[in-house]
Amino acid sequence: MEHPELKDEIDEEVRPILHQLNTISTQLNEIFIDEIKEFNSPQVDTNFPDQPQPYTTTDEQKKDDPPSENPTKSGKSAIASAISELKCCGNDTDEEMEELLKSFRVKVMKPGTMKKAVRWNDITGYEAVKKKIITKILRPIKYPHLFPGPSSMDRNILFYGAPGTGKTTFGKAIATELEFSFLCITSADINTKWRGVAEQKIRAAFKVARENVPCVMFFDEVESLLRARSDDGGGPDTVQEFLAQTDGVDDTTDNTWVIWIGATNLPWMIDSAVARRFGSKLLIDLPNEPTRADIFLHGLLRLKETVRMDISDTPGGANEVHLRVAERTNFFSPSDMSMLLNDIRDKRWDVCDSAMYFKKVYARDPSTGLHDKTKIRWTPCNESSRGAKRMTIADININEIELPAISWSMIDKCLVQRKPTISSNGTDKKEQKQKSCE
Repeated sequence: MEHPELKDEIDEEVRPILHQLNTISTQLNEIFIDEIKEFNSPQVDTNFPDQPQPYTTTDEQKKDDPPSENPTKSGKSAIASAISELKCCGNDTDEEMEELLKSFRVKVMKPGTMKKAVRWNDITGYEAVKKKIITKILRPIKYPHLFPGPSSMDRNILFYGAPGTGKTTFGKAIATELEFSFLCITSADINTKWRGVAEQKIRAAFKVARENVPCVMFFDEVESLLRARSDDGGGPDTVQEFLAQTDGVDDTTDNTWVIWIGATNLPWMIDSAVARRFGSKLLIDLPNEPTRADIFLHGLLRLKETVRMDISDTPGGANEVHLRVAERTNFFSPSDMSMLLNDIRDKRWDVCDSAMYFKKVYARDPSTGLHDKTKIRWTPCNESSRGAKRMTIADININEIELPAISWSMIDKCLVQRKPTISSNGTDKKEQKQKSCE
């Protein structure tokens, strides 16, 4: 579908540029002819094709076009004038770069300003991964006198593994522990349909990182930004720009206090030259059963601070609830475990929605378990409960509802309903490819 108004606006912007190019082309051809005539060479044919017409639509616009400059001026001065005119056509380059710089500057999170700062102790499990990060990044940067020798690419890490395993969380934790600025870059920040703009964005991102040193640059979904080039060298131009920015061969690309960290689910799709710029490659795998138990227990303890619980009906006792959950959450990622805890928390509302009887109770403080006798609430109950009144949640002011305590029966129902986001078949195939990338 054509848009006449949009076409007219584009024509208005393009017309003067094409006119300038036409003028420059005319000047260069006339200069070339004059130079040939000076040599009086009969072998050279000076009958050139007709010159391209200026971009005009009416005779009146042709009359309004400014006349071209005198073509008899010296060749050097005419060419210099032509080059200057071409530069004038690109005066907006600096402005465009400044806009790109602004778009990345607002994404920089300074030390202590991260809304969801992640400390090292907030990450449950993955002790082997933590140990390698401490050895490769944290200690060499905090105590450089204990690690003599030239700096290496080892501190730049590529995290790979299944979705939801906490790769971004590790990146944030590294920035928090080092007290570095944090700049997260996704494919949406870089990829564009306009040729040449993606490279400018990569350049702008690194420039902003160098403005905010020390800084951690976190590249999410690296495979979509820096995918492998073909055998003939064809591929995304962002690869060449990334390699140029990470070279550090001159003062403009000094990355002494810049760390780049990548995260990917598909490491085999990343260009091999780019993969070498990440000195360390760490697999963030799905958690095993003991780790899942720790993750659930850690989340359950935080949930207890705001939610009442009565899990005495757990098989094996309340102290065994995290072990029972871990046994039934095979192939669950840390993200899946977090969603399971949210399901358990929200299951209390399902009980209220389906309840047909409520009774009055004193409000209870979830953190202390003590009753506040000055506040009366309604809580769901059985028909046989003392003081039970037939009513639904629609008959009660929502601010006067006392949610029931979380029980094992709620947890059990959530375990039945919640499924892992990664199937066992998909995990086996990815493991085979990931091993080839180690």
